[in-house]
Amino acid sequence: MHTVLGTRHGGARRALLLRGCRIAGEAAAGDERDILVGEDGRIASIGHRLEVGPDVIGVDLRGALVSPGFVDVHQHLDKTGVLKFTPNPSGTLQGAREAFARYARQAPEDDVTRRAARTMERCLARGTTAIRSHINVDKDAGFNGINALARLRSEWADRLTLQLVAFMTPHPNQDIEWLEKNIDAAVEQADAVGGTPAVAEDPMRYLDILFAAAERHGRPIDLHLDEHLNPERPLFDAVFERVRRFGLQGRTVLGHA
Repeated sequence: MHTVLGTRHGGARRALLLRGCRIAGEAAAGDERDILVGEDGRIASIGHRLEVGPDVIGVDLRGALVSPGFVDVHQHLDKTGVLKFTPNPSGTLQGAREAFARYARQAPEDDVTRRAARTMERCLARGTTAIRSHINVDKDAGFNGINALARLRSEWADRLTLQLVAFMTPHPNQDIEWLEKNIDAAVEQADAVGGTPAVAEDPMRYLDILFAAAERHGRPIDLHLDEHLNPERPLFDAVFERVRRFGLQGRTVLGHA
């Protein structure tokens, strides 16, 4: 597995010529072509035995299959790698929530940065070039996670596309007023608004807070929806009504449904 990002030399990006590769979905076995990646990191040309200048770096990919970068649409980079620090003896979803909440109260921003960057490096090395990550913002984690990931999004911009979901987490017995007071500051740093209404003490008010913030800031919505085991309490209809009311058709994603 190779991940092609372009090559820098003396601070400037160099063009790349990928020689003799097969292109996923387009070429039959034995149909090898060259791909020229320009200095801007974009594909400039595809063909057989391309001729290029001496400043272009050649990479021999004979026998290799070239595909577009993989896209991971659902990560939690603020939580990656914490299991060894904060065990979950119950093995339940709520146990995991409580364990991470305890850890988040004392985890500094540089801890989030270090763990997240390590996972991003592993993803990139295996061909993932875009990630959407839900980042907890609540009274336990505060803004540590989203501050750290916003910096990484900028620092990694020429290697990996990172989208952040401001995941406004309504832990049981937490003050929903805190979420409402702090959501605008969180969403300003984010690419989408998210949360998990199933565990909110007042799911309807909570959904209104999320959708109103998405409308104010022009952001899409990405929810963990009916993340519970109670078939008598579905929230799909409540979400669909708000999608229509706030004009977020085509800009709403429901996961963990």
